[in-house]
This record gives sequence, structure tokens and C-alpha cells, in this order.
Amino acid sequence: MLRHAMKFWREVRALSHGLRMQVQQVMDEAGLDDITRGTIIDLEGKPQKAYDVEALKKLDAPKPPAGQP
Repeated sequence: MLRHAMKFWREVRALSHGLRMQVQQVMDEAGLDDITRGTIIDLEGKPQKAYDVEALKKLDAPKPPAGQP
């Protein structure tokens, strides 16, 4: 029983590895390897920079007058 379970597990791992390799190959062919986590693709297929909304809110926050902490 254990032998069959190990054989099954090896086959699952081999299938998983093959799938990962195929996905990586498709990404390489499509030129997606240079797209980072901070990049999104718009509806026209053009890469756009993604911004952190919280960081943008901090930029728009009113600044205290000079001399106040």
C-alpha cells in the first residue's frame, strides 16, 4: 500500500513540475518574465505601473504648518 502511495506521489510531483515548466515557457515566450509585481497589464495589453493606494494617500494628505510637529 505504501509503495503505491509513494508511486502516486511521485507521479503527482512529476505532473506538477511539468505544468510549472510549461507555464514558465509560455511566460518566457510572451515576454512576461520582465514584468514585476508592481506592474499590471491594461485592457490594451500594455504594461502599466501599479501604485500602492496607501502611499498615494500619504502624498495627498495635508501638511501641518511650519513649526508644528
